[in-house]
Amino acid sequence: MALMAKWNRKTWEVNSSNVLAIQDLTFSYSQTADNNNSTEEKKQTNVRGKELFPLNFTTVLHKGLDVNFDIRKEIEDWESLVSKVDYFFLGSVRLGPAVQLRKVSVSDVKLSNSGEMLYAKLSFEFKEYDQESSSVKADVPALEVSASEEAKALRKEQNDQLANAEVQGIRIGDRVKIISTDYLIGANNLSEEDLEKSHIVSNIVADRLLLGFYDGGIGRWIFAEGVTLV
Repeated sequence: MALMAKWNRKTWEVNSSNVLAIQDLTFSYSQTADNNNSTEEKKQTNVRGKELFPLNFTTVLHKGLDVNFDIRKEIEDWESLVSKVDYFFLGSVRLGPAVQLRKVSVSDVKLSNSGEMLYAKLSFEFKEYDQESSSVKADVPALEVSASEEAKALRKEQNDQLANAEVQGIRIGDRVKIISTDYLIGANNLSEEDLEKSHIVSNIVADRLLLGFYDGGIGRWIFAEGVTLV
């Protein structure tokens, strides 16, 4: 299983039957300093250490690949994890210190006529867990995980896939045409009309494209090799 990331009981992965990926990942390292009234020319601040490590990213939940996937239930499960503390891993390698889930925001929700959630974008805000200042007490073991050869190979594979999509110059909002149905993800066939017309790229995850979701189109995932720009 190609595991992209893991935090607590949640995992992210991209394969032929599942597209659950991390997007727009951001984090930073910064020092804490305050002003002083010194008249010395070279010393204008007192350094107080480092700011708490922030970690933010988004994830898209899409029902297109699995009709049994309950997006609302997934969101409610994330609600139960707010304030929880654990280490965040990219592949099998830990990123930063233990982080606490501070906020989950839900946006861009698409509904069926019966009110079922078909699509949602989740935005996550994590911050380094500070036991002294937090009202939530957590017992986080001091884990040290080194990069295995398998993890290194996984990261290389993911980077190569992303590069393959970029080589074709495809971006969200571009219009493409399907040139081979062999690269479609999912079992449902497309009509001749769908194959003849072009489709707007609604989202990109690694080398997979979501076609025609926001514009009321086909709403299907396909590998980038199966389309061409128009």
